Amino acid sequence: MEEKKSFVRSNTDNNTGSQFVLQSPLESSHSIKVSLEAISRGEAGLNARRESLLRRVPNSYEWVILPKGSVEIVDLAYISAAVNHEFALLHTKNHDILYHGDSMECPMENDDLLFEMMAEQKVILIAHSHPDIGTIVPSDGDRRFLRSINQEKSIIISWITGKQIEFYADRFKS
Repeated sequence: MEEKKSFVRSNTDNNTGSQFVLQSPLESSHSIKVSLEAISRGEAGLNARRESLLRRVPNSYEWVILPKGSVEIVDLAYISAAVNHEFALLHTKNHDILYHGDSMECPMENDDLLFEMMAEQKVILIAHSHPDIGTIVPSDGDRRFLRSINQEKSIIISWITGKQIEFYADRFKS
């Protein structure tokens, strides 16, 4: 599990054609961190696009299907900073899915339909947000969840710092 320092790193998932992008080239890590801190303190708000995403899933355990490319990984951090909840980004071949968790987790396994689609690999977990301050640490539950849906890896983004890591279901691959 190493922190990604490059501006852009992408991998394409062969099953869905989904692309994992670890950081936008348009925003520096420092400016993201400053923005997230201001949003968390209530000194700044979300931009109109991110506010619109949040309005689509205002409550915990809700999810919405959106056109492909509607949600970026960094959006998870901004939306999470605004409401102090975890969010997840999932992909199908043609759509993004935005899932609204709670303050501790994104319990997608509790949604039978969503979990079934993930277990059948019709939906891929791209990333989810965490409130990590320093080192981003995937929980045992994060790894267990990936194993339960037969997915090798995913990404975590901190809604405090904006840093991202790729992590694996098998802790020894990280």
